[in-house]
Amino acid sequence: MIYAAKIESERKAYTSKPKVQDKVLEKELDQMRADAAAGAEHKPTHHLMNQSKSSLEFDD
Repeated sequence: MIYAAKIESERKAYTSKPKVQDKVLEKELDQMRADAAAGAEHKPTHHLMNQSKSSLEFDD
């Protein structure tokens, strides 16, 4: 059997534009990679993550 060749679509697949948050994240990751290559260390800020009061509590 002989089959006809598939017709290539002229339409391109949909790709969304990068959002502002995506651009900012990519920029921060690039900066972190550059810092890591230069030998700088990034330490997490535990004092912000381990607060005794939740930010959602009322200050009555």
